[in-house]
Amino acid sequence: MYVNIKKSVQLLGVLFVFNSISDLYANEEIMQKQNKVILKSDPIILQYDNVGDFINGFAEVYKDKKVGLIDKTGKEIISPKYTSVFKLKDDNLMVVCTGKETVLFGTHFNILPNKCGLIDNQENIIVDFKYNTIGAFKNGLAQVCIGNNCYLDKGKNHHKYGYIDKTGKEIIPAQYDCMSDFIDGLAVACIDDKAIFIDRTGKKVSQSTYDTANNFSENIASVRKDGKWQLIDKNWKTIAIMPKKYHHIHDFENGLALVSIYQKDIDKFKKGVINKKGKEIIPTEYDSIQRRNGFFIVNKDKKSGIVDNKGKQVTPIQYEDFIYTSDEIDLLGVCQNNQCGFIDKTGKEIVPLKYDSVGNFVEGFALVKKNNKEGFIDKNGKEIIPLKYEYIGYFENGLTTAKKDENHWVIVDTKGNEVLDINTGNFYSGDLEYKEIWIEKNKKLGLINIKGEQIIPCEYDTNYGPPKFIDGLAKARLNGEWVFIDRMNNIIMKINNKK
Repeated sequence: MYVNIKKSVQLLGVLFVFNSISDLYANEEIMQKQNKVILKSDPIILQYDNVGDFINGFAEVYKDKKVGLIDKTGKEIISPKYTSVFKLKDDNLMVVCTGKETVLFGTHFNILPNKCGLIDNQENIIVDFKYNTIGAFKNGLAQVCIGNNCYLDKGKNHHKYGYIDKTGKEIIPAQYDCMSDFIDGLAVACIDDKAIFIDRTGKKVSQSTYDTANNFSENIASVRKDGKWQLIDKNWKTIAIMPKKYHHIHDFENGLALVSIYQKDIDKFKKGVINKKGKEIIPTEYDSIQRRNGFFIVNKDKKSGIVDNKGKQVTPIQYEDFIYTSDEIDLLGVCQNNQCGFIDKTGKEIVPLKYDSVGNFVEGFALVKKNNKEGFIDKNGKEIIPLKYEYIGYFENGLTTAKKDENHWVIVDTKGNEVLDINTGNFYSGDLEYKEIWIEKNKKLGLINIKGEQIIPCEYDTNYGPPKFIDGLAKARLNGEWVFIDRMNNIIMKINNKK
C-alpha cells in the first residue's frame, strides 16, 4: 500500500561503504597509544565452538552442535547439551529442549521430534522432558503442548494443549485440541470441534459450547454458533446475533471491532467496522482497514482515505499511498499523482504534496525526498535539513548520518549543522545513542566519537561487519579470533574454539 513512500523506515545499523581517508587520523598512532588496552586481569578464555551475544546478562554457548548458557563472568549456567535454551524473563528458569530441530513460533519453541523440559539455573529438573513446547509464563502459568507439530499443524488430534505453573504442576491437563492465552482470567479451549471458556483452574465457565470463539475484549466476546456470529457478555448473555454474511469478527478496541465478509463472486474479503451492539458503523466494502488513534484508514480499489470512529468519511478515497506517522504528530503522509505531503486527520493539507516521497516523523522530524535528494521537515512543513543529501538516516539522540556524495559522509544534528565530517574511510554504522561511529581504515574497524576522537583503534576484522555493544559488551573479530570487548576496549573474554 505504501510503495511510493520509500523512506518510511531506515535503519542506521546497515552497512555503508566509501573510500577516501582524511587527515583526521594523522595522529592515530598517538590515539592508539592513549587507548591502549589496559586489562585489570587476564581475559576469560571460553572453550566453546561459538558464543552468542550477551542479552540481559546471558549468552548462548555452542559446543558439538549443542547449546548452553553462560553469564557475563563466563560462568556456565547451563551446560551445552541441549538443542535449545530459552531463559524465561525475570525467572531463574529455563526452557530446554532436546531434539533434531528447533522451531521458534512466537514465544514458543517447537521441537521435532523430541521433548522440552523446565530447569532452574542449577540444572535441577522442574518439569520433566515430556512436552513438545513450553511457552513463556504469564501471570504464573505457561502453556504446554504435546504433539510433534504443535502450533504448526492444524490437523485434529495431532496435538494437545494445557497449562503448568512454575513448580511444574499441570494446572490444566494437556487435553485440548486448541487453547488461547488467558485474558482477564478466561481462555478459549476447544475439543471435539467445539469451543468453550475455562478459568485458570481449568473449570468450564461458559454456559454453552460454540463452533468457534474469540477471547473477551472490553468485556465482549465474539462466538459462532449454528453458522452465525454472536456477541456475548461475561454473564453469557447474547447481546447481538450477527448476519450470516460475516466471516470473522476481531477484538473490540475503544468500543469498535473490525469485521470481514467473503465475496465469492470476486474471491475477496471485504472489511468493515461494528460497534458493541453489532451495528455496522463502517460498511463492509473496503479492501483493507487500518485502525488508528481515533480514526480509520480505509482502502478501496487501490485508493485510500480517512473515516472517523462514527463512520463519517473525512477525506475522499483518493490517495495512492497513506502513511500514519505517530500519535504524537497528528499528521498523515499521503501521495497523489506521484506527489507526497502531509494532511491532518480532518483532511486539511498541512504540508503541500510536492515531494517524491515522505517518511515517518521520528524525534519530531520527517524525512522527505525530491529529485533524488533527501532532507528533513518539521511538523509545520519547514525544511530543517535542506534536501541536499544522497541519503540521510533517521535521527537518534538528536543526530543522524548523511551521505553528501559517493565518498563523503557527515553527522548532522537537528539544526542542520554538520557536526562531524567522516571523510575518513569506509563508514560502517553509527551507534548514535552513544554518539559513536564505526569506521574502517586499512581494512580494520575502529570506533570514533562525533568529535572525531578515536575511542577504539582500527584493529578489528571487517569480515563480519561492525561490532555491536549489547549489555555493555561487543563481540568482535581480532586477528582471526572472536573476543568480547567493553567500551574501554578491554578484552573481557576470548573464544578458544581450537580442538
